[in-house]
Amino acid sequence: QVGPTGSPTGSNYDLIAQQKIPGGLALTGPTFSLIKPQIQHGWIDTGTTGTFDGSFISIANTTIIPSTNGYIWANANLNWSDGALGIVSAYIQIDGQTGPTFTQHSSGNAESMDLALQYRSTTKIGPTGSLVPITLWAKGTSGLTTVINANIFALANLS
Repeated sequence: QVGPTGSPTGSNYDLIAQQKIPGGLALTGPTFSLIKPQIQHGWIDTGTTGTFDGSFISIANTTIIPSTNGYIWANANLNWSDGALGIVSAYIQIDGQTGPTFTQHSSGNAESMDLALQYRSTTKIGPTGSLVPITLWAKGTSGLTTVINANIFALANLS
């Protein structure tokens, strides 16, 4: 069965399809949008660059607008270097929900290091009709930690 949902003049309007149980009136299974994408994504490349130390700071951030109630998943990469035997710790935060902290140790040779991390929201979010913030937080320990590049890729509306 295919039919409209929401207000025809509102941002919540959509045309959806859902399987109808043969011989009955009940619908079953997931709904599929014919207007709005089921999975939305956001991307930010090159967040904050420069030296950082001590407390967690926002390194990169992006936003996403969920069109349905679902989980949001984010994947982040932090490219960094350190002139000493430093440690970088980082985590992703999605709409105030904080993921686990990932830690990486430097060899102390000022070489470029990549820290990849991911997090899926613990609760479903949406449809919000507004921007949902996604932030990559990080801190260094040596005083010589430098962000070379940071990026976040996110998907919304996941079941």
